Amino acid sequence: MGPANYPPAIDIESTIQKPTFEGYTRQTKFKTKDFSEAWNLPSAFQQQGAMFIIPTQLGMFDEVFMRWESITKNLVSLQGFTDSQAKMEFIENLLGESKKLAWIQWRMAYPDEYQLLLANTDRARGTQNILSQLRTIFILKDPFQGSTGMQEEAYKDLERLSCNNLKHIIQFLNDYMRLASKMGRLFTSPELSEKLWSKTPEELGKRIKDAFESKYKGNTIGVIPRILFSYKYLEAECKDAAFKRALKDLSFCSEIPIPRYYNKPERKYGVRRSTTYKGKPHSSHARIEKRKHLVRNKRCKCYLCGEEGHFARECPNDRKKHKEGCNV
Repeated sequence: MGPANYPPAIDIESTIQKPTFEGYTRQTKFKTKDFSEAWNLPSAFQQQGAMFIIPTQLGMFDEVFMRWESITKNLVSLQGFTDSQAKMEFIENLLGESKKLAWIQWRMAYPDEYQLLLANTDRARGTQNILSQLRTIFILKDPFQGSTGMQEEAYKDLERLSCNNLKHIIQFLNDYMRLASKMGRLFTSPELSEKLWSKTPEELGKRIKDAFESKYKGNTIGVIPRILFSYKYLEAECKDAAFKRALKDLSFCSEIPIPRYYNKPERKYGVRRSTTYKGKPHSSHARIEKRKHLVRNKRCKCYLCGEEGHFARECPNDRKKHKEGCNV
């Protein structure tokens, strides 16, 4: 077991096309910036250490083990062990219940490998050897000992990553930074730096790229600086959008005198609306009925004479008066 290293991922041919730009949304909600400074960095647990438990979200195993690995290295460096067996038992007791049982079973099944590991536990390099063996027991690979499985998986995830909607640009930048760091290719070539621009919506990526290259001329490698610059660029765009929205009202213009506009009293002309109009005053006005009333079959019947085609108030027959008298 040699010194810790982190090899880069193997080249994988990209099949992802550039996403199309979908445009901006009409309504925008601006978020208030918090200046309270009430935030904390995660604790390093350098004094008390931490137990290693595999998370229920199994996809987070690499991140959880890597953080526990850093905590354990800091904790072991403060102990000053002179006995290899004592260091081994100390790290073994930092494992959770089921993980500790798995380690004990490996130790019993492979005594020769365990003795070889025990002979290479001196100093910081020995601590890394123990942690690398633990990782190998759980996932059969360790990136610090030459394995590239985690790096290649991150490479594939980054190839599938794209941002088709500007609404998710911040989440996209965070995911890109996380995957690019796990690939192990941050400083091997300008590939990841250029790929960041191509995976953002085309017009936005081109604008941020031009702004970055004009400010940092000659820089070709650096994913994290480009991501932070993209965030600052978007923050400036949000400030400009908020200013334009506030300026759109222009209600303050009534308080600012400008040439050619003078406060002269002018008479306003307009059409006076009538307040006494009651409709057509003559009986010859043509009354246009609606089509639904014209096509309706009218079968009205007079209750005085019994004939169809008119009502009682319009009855032309002489029997009308006779029946009226009878009704009275």
